[in-house]
Amino acid sequence: MEKYTYTQNIKAAAALTTLGFKHKESSPCVRVHREDGKETSSFWFEENGPNGLRASKVIYWMTKGHAELEESDAEHPVNYIRAGFVNRETWIDVHKSTPRVLELKRNGKILYLSENADEETRRKFAKFF
Repeated sequence: MEKYTYTQNIKAAAALTTLGFKHKESSPCVRVHREDGKETSSFWFEENGPNGLRASKVIYWMTKGHAELEESDAEHPVNYIRAGFVNRETWIDVHKSTPRVLELKRNGKILYLSENADEETRRKFAKFF
C-alpha cells in the first residue's frame, strides 16, 4: 500500500511535480469549501519519490526548511526550484509597482504618457496632440 503526503502550498506541489513525484491518481487535489466562505486545497503525492527523495522532506524544504537545505546542500535541485519561485514573486512585485504608460492615438499621432503624470504635464502634451 502506497503512503501519500499532501501539501496546501502550491509552490511545494509544483516542486514535487518537477522532481518527478507521482500524484495520487484517484484525487490529486481535494478542495474544501468551508462554511465561512473560505476554500482550502490539498495536493496529494506519493511519499516516496525518485532518487530516494521523500515528499514530506521536499515540502519542508520548500516551506520552512529552505535555509537548512541551502546550508547543507547548496546545489540541491530544490534550491534552484525555490529560487525560481522567489524570482517570479520578485518580478510580479516589480510589475505591480510599475506605473503603466498610456498609449493615446489621435490624428495619426501616438503619445505615450505615464498614468501618473500630473495635470500640468498632461496639458503640455495635449497641445501637441
